[in-house]
Amino acid sequence: MLQLQIDLRGYGFSRLAFWQEVATGRLLQTLASHTKAVGTVLFTRDGSHLVSASEEQTIRVWRRQASGDEYQLSPVLNEHTFKFTCAALTSDGEQVVSGGVDGAVRIWDLQTGEGLHTLRPEGPYAGTNITGVTGITAAQKAALLALGAVDSATLTS
Repeated sequence: MLQLQIDLRGYGFSRLAFWQEVATGRLLQTLASHTKAVGTVLFTRDGSHLVSASEEQTIRVWRRQASGDEYQLSPVLNEHTFKFTCAALTSDGEQVVSGGVDGAVRIWDLQTGEGLHTLRPEGPYAGTNITGVTGITAAQKAALLALGAVDSATLTS
């Protein structure tokens, strides 16, 4: 039986390790693509994909290889401008849905990594373009973005 455990031994919670049997300690694979703590790990129902979301503001999709024992990195989803608060798979396993502290909800195609939709809550500054604005601190800019303002430089990077 294949079991997943998060390997916490000195990796700063950023690597995922697969164990065939936890009792024997036989390591099958370590997935070490994240640079910050992994907060969410999801499997599709058929086990063909694994999704991991990290504090570095990326979601990584891993595709199971034909051998069935290893996963290979597939698309990296990274359009969030703030930390993730949650991630989930749709019931058909075709899309990833993620939410960030900015209130935005993003829907992604699991196979291609393409962003399909972004839902943003209306805020008092909804749609206000603050691209290139000077004279405000990073904290003030973050607050404006969280309240609905947009920064085209942030959206395209």
